[in-house]
Amino acid sequence: MWKKIGNILFSSLFIIGLLSVPKVSCGQDVEFDASVNTRRVTLGSAVQLTLTIKGKQGGSAIELPPIEGFEARYVGPSTRVSIINGQYSSSVAYMYQLFALKVGTFEIPPISITLDGKTYTSEPIQIEVVKSDSNLADQQQPAGQQETGIEDKIFAVMETPQKEVFLNQKVPVTIKLYINQLSVRDIQFPELEATGFTVEEYGQPKQYSQVLGGVSYNVVEFNTSIFPTRTGELKVGPARISCNILFKASGQRASPFGGFDSFFDDDFFSGFFGGYEKYPINIESVDLTLNVLTWPETNRPEDFSGAVGDFDFRFNASPSEVKVGDPITVRMVISGEGNLKTAKFPQLQDSQDFKVYEPEITAESNEKRLEQVLIPRSDNVKEISALQFSYFKPQKKEYVTIKRGPIAVRVQPSTGQPDFRVIELPQKEGIVYKEEIGKDILFIKDSPGQLRKANRYLYRSGWFLFAVVCSIIVFVALCVFSLRKERLKSDIVYARRLHAPRKAKKGIEESKRLMQEGRQKEFYDRLSKTLQEYLGDKFHLTAGTLNPQTMRRLADEGRMDDGMWQRIKHVMDECDAIRFSPVGADKERMKTSFEEVREIIDYLERH
Repeated sequence: MWKKIGNILFSSLFIIGLLSVPKVSCGQDVEFDASVNTRRVTLGSAVQLTLTIKGKQGGSAIELPPIEGFEARYVGPSTRVSIINGQYSSSVAYMYQLFALKVGTFEIPPISITLDGKTYTSEPIQIEVVKSDSNLADQQQPAGQQETGIEDKIFAVMETPQKEVFLNQKVPVTIKLYINQLSVRDIQFPELEATGFTVEEYGQPKQYSQVLGGVSYNVVEFNTSIFPTRTGELKVGPARISCNILFKASGQRASPFGGFDSFFDDDFFSGFFGGYEKYPINIESVDLTLNVLTWPETNRPEDFSGAVGDFDFRFNASPSEVKVGDPITVRMVISGEGNLKTAKFPQLQDSQDFKVYEPEITAESNEKRLEQVLIPRSDNVKEISALQFSYFKPQKKEYVTIKRGPIAVRVQPSTGQPDFRVIELPQKEGIVYKEEIGKDILFIKDSPGQLRKANRYLYRSGWFLFAVVCSIIVFVALCVFSLRKERLKSDIVYARRLHAPRKAKKGIEESKRLMQEGRQKEFYDRLSKTLQEYLGDKFHLTAGTLNPQTMRRLADEGRMDDGMWQRIKHVMDECDAIRFSPVGADKERMKTSFEEVREIIDYLERH
């Protein structure tokens, strides 16, 4: 609010000054320099670099050279025009965030630009990156324990219990994300490269603490399983995890021009919520190599179908007493640890004793079921033959065969039809019926029968026309529904944009409930998540790419108003500050944040 008041006051003074000056001198020399807001920064924090061109307006952002130890991100431009004692001056500043990736002393090299055929070069700037605060940075760490880069504060490890496995064997995979003294959010499920394997969906992640080399880490653990589909040496990985690092820019965010702008950019006016930024990062683990073996030929059962693991097989049938022609339901269950997709049930075939119908198969997490109907053909049937299921047990490197049955049944003759038999018609190409003479002769009617009005046809009836029109409407509606359903399946961008308002409405309602209950942390967490999910669905973005630069690019492309990205950035920074700090917010502040998010979503929907 204070900054808006300052901008309005500054604009008013500028217009008054411009109207009151009778003559303006426009001559001004061009100057170019580079500056930073601090020369000492902690690992994982950011330095603000400002490139200022005095005597020039407009232009595009300056491309930075590679800077060792840092990764640069363009924030945006800032311009200033002033008239003092009849002298006109203008400046443009390009601001960048330099994210510290390594510990040490690094140099921002001289940066050169060319304006009107003349080259201008800035002075080099040295920046020191320390491990943590100044006290810890001055301590001498033992050799081999000194952290040297951001990769020592956040990294991923992928593990498997064994390196030699068999074809179709279930191989557990554990992916751990280690985090030390960093605020990390928007952690995505790992993307695992596994050519030659099928990969199960991830379970619920686990969170805990672990000490490695004397350093305590927060760990996020992901678990899944893979199944090799071919033999040989196969590579698994790397596993890639996308997330955002939340950091606060070091030092005060001073204006590149000082004076008026610096006063309103002071921490007292910008508040606690203005200094947080998100830095997207991709963490990649080391890949693993597995040696996949084929199944041994020795003692391999004839009915072995490729099931590998540790299974149990059950087989039953009911009812046990039936009449000829009545159905008997056979049920089989395969359960245990392994790839159930490759586990096949024993097959029942048509015979002189039973008519066999197609089975119905269902599968759950660790269980696969089969139901099949048999119909006895005669009362001579005494049992359902025994069945067996074979699988390979990789722990013992041997085959296991489970035999179940036979199951005794009692079949009685059909009531009232002692000679009843199930007979199938022989397969013939056609049936020739015997011609009956006289059936083609039409005799004179004895009575006129029911009479109806001449030239009265069904298609001329109003009800018939109404039914035709309704049928056409229903057909068109079905076509539209089918096309819309097909588009929702094939057009991800359209589907996400269509579902965005509905998901946002649920998030807004949940946030309102948390606000009324006074649960500050949960309220701001849900409010931030609602806004991020809506923006991701609205503009087809992933959570890891939602940052001020992305919002600014959307504004430059005309997909968002110029001032909207600033409002979004302010709300998201405010939510992050409340969630990741001990500072609370009163009910009035929560209500203001809630209304701000609702207005942003409503505005984007209407425009």
